[in-house]
Amino acid sequence: MTIEKLIKLRPGEKIVEIVHNDFVSALPWWIFLFAWMVVPFFFLYPLWQQGWIGVVIFGALVISSFLMAWRTYFSWQRTALIVTDQRLVDIDQHGFFNRLITEVDLNEVEEISFKVKGLVATIFRFGSVLIRTAGERADIFLRHVHQPIKLHHLLNDLMEETKSSTEISRRANRLASLASRLSDEEIERLASAVEKRNEEYGQKAEG
Repeated sequence: MTIEKLIKLRPGEKIVEIVHNDFVSALPWWIFLFAWMVVPFFFLYPLWQQGWIGVVIFGALVISSFLMAWRTYFSWQRTALIVTDQRLVDIDQHGFFNRLITEVDLNEVEEISFKVKGLVATIFRFGSVLIRTAGERADIFLRHVHQPIKLHHLLNDLMEETKSSTEISRRANRLASLASRLSDEEIERLASAVEKRNEEYGQKAEG
């Protein structure tokens, strides 16, 4: 199952970006897991000399290392921030059976800030992003995001587009409400006046 299938898109909704934790930030843990996998093979002969107990110990170390590696990759692959043109969906996967999903509409986002701290984070360009929301909605805190400034700019642009579209929708609803109170003749007169004004503006622009 891909990360996109963990959410149900709304009608007309599109995914803009999927943000995972930066891989470099987890590199020490992956190095530890790799060592966990490899070290038992260096003691293969001494362990097998111990009989079935040594074989059990060897098998337990190898199998547990592969299970832990798969669990780590599974959690990383399914932990992400899904950014759409309408909302943010934060998915936190812990292990195989623990998942927390937080959804916030873009028009509920109040503030976005990011921080890059430390030499390693500065060199490899990863940091944390804090998304503050309105009302009782839970804030979204992302750790180890690759190039957090890009996510910051993307979310700010989407918020501006959302505000603009919301304002246009409000004006359209207001016009529709006013039009419902007018007669057909009044609507025709209004349309004629608008067309006449547009023609006057066009003539002034050409002049």
